[in-house]
Order: sequence, then structure tokens, then C-alpha cells
Amino acid sequence: MDLIAAMEAKEVSIIKRLSVAQFGIHDRTGKGTGAERIIEEELLRPHLPRNFDICKGAVISSDKLEQSPAIDRIIYDTSISGPLVYNPDHSIFPLETVYGLVEITLRMNKGKLESDIDHIGKVTNQYVTKNFLIPEKHTTTRVKSFKSTEMTPRAFIIGLPESKKWSVKRIGIILHDSQKRIGAGIHIHGLYVLGIGFFETTPRENESDSKHEIRVFTGKERLLYFSDRFRIAFNRWYGLPQGTTADPKSYYKEDPTTIIEGITNT
Repeated sequence: MDLIAAMEAKEVSIIKRLSVAQFGIHDRTGKGTGAERIIEEELLRPHLPRNFDICKGAVISSDKLEQSPAIDRIIYDTSISGPLVYNPDHSIFPLETVYGLVEITLRMNKGKLESDIDHIGKVTNQYVTKNFLIPEKHTTTRVKSFKSTEMTPRAFIIGLPESKKWSVKRIGIILHDSQKRIGAGIHIHGLYVLGIGFFETTPRENESDSKHEIRVFTGKERLLYFSDRFRIAFNRWYGLPQGTTADPKSYYKEDPTTIIEGITNT
């Protein structure tokens, strides 16, 4: 088996499917929906680790109860929480369960790429505080509250370039400069420009590491490299104790009322 040839052929196949949506569907909404489904089916869902699922939707958090702008695909941890409002075409997710944000475009150019990065930045900068319930040690029913502002969702952008001649260097500059302009709260983990290359912002272990350093992989097996980095991004998410859930009181205010007192055995 020639793995490199197989990966190259797979990418060509995806590009052809997207091109049909790009040129064969005139309705803008239908065109975008078709492209998103192709990317989910071919590039995202096959590489999600266990406990993760994917859906189009918006984000809400306890410190910002307004819904975020729509995100093409949200990666969420089903063990932490399901959607607050579920619809297969557009769900509302509590921030606690949101692990990834994916923007998808059929005609990627400088303006669209900058717009997608800004879009993700608005979500990761405005939706910050997560409230969890963590099991208390040595108990079977008791939980304690845990608040976190660490680990913004992994962010990926995937698209078909408007021009096959788009310069790799130019794409890297746009990815770098856009993140630098937004500042804190933005980290584009991966940008996959089909037919050109997979770009990634080098992860930062601490403050001394370089900010917004961009690397690119343009080899024929770039699809394989994207798939690997996408999977690892969620495999390496920080661990929470088994049994952790989103704190529902972050999203509703009424407490239950005791109507029958329990009886204590003596």
C-alpha cells in the first residue's frame, strides 16, 4: 500500500466534492451547508476521540448568557454535558462542554480567513468562565464546585482556497498577523487549506515560548498530518476527574424546594 499516494488521492477526492458544492449549488445557505457536511464526514468525525461529538451551533456561558455567533462545527465532550438546546442543525452548548471550534469555508481568501479568525477570537475572548461539579473524594453522592478559566477551545479553520496559486508564505503571514492583532485569548491550532498545506500555530507551554509562531506542512500527506494534529489536540485536553459535569446552576437560578422531609434512622 502506498500511504502517501492514498492520502493525496483522498485530498483530491474531497476537493472535487467541495467543488461540486461550490459551482453546482447556487443557494448560498445550501452551498455552505453542503460544504460543512462534507468536511464533517471526511475530515472531522472519523478522527474524534471517544466521548466527543460534533454539531453546528452556538456557545453560552455563565458570565455571558447571550448566545455566541454561530460556529460551523462545535466539538463537545458528551461526558461533561449535552447541549442545553438540541437541534441537529443548530444547538446551544454550555461552555463547559465545548472543546473545539471549527470554521469551514468554500472560497478562502485573505478577507475570509481574517474574518474567520476574528469570529473565533470573539468567542474565545468573551466566553471564558467554566463552572463544574466535581465528585468529592470518598463519597458516592456529594459534589463540589470547581471554577476554571483555563484552556480555551481548540480552534481549527478548514477551507478550499479561492486561488490554487495562493502563496504559502502569504497564508502564514495572515494567520500570524491576525492572531497578533487580536492578542490574548486567540490560538488557531490548525488551518488546513486544501490542496496547499496544513498550517499550525506552535503550542505555548509557558510565557517564555514564542507567540504565534507558524509552521506549515505542504507535503503530499498533509491530510494525514492534519488528521493527526486534530486528534491529538483533543486527546491532550486537560483531564477532569471521572464523573465531572457542567454545573447546571450556572444556567438556571431556581433551586428545588423540599416538599417532604426525609426520615433519619435512629
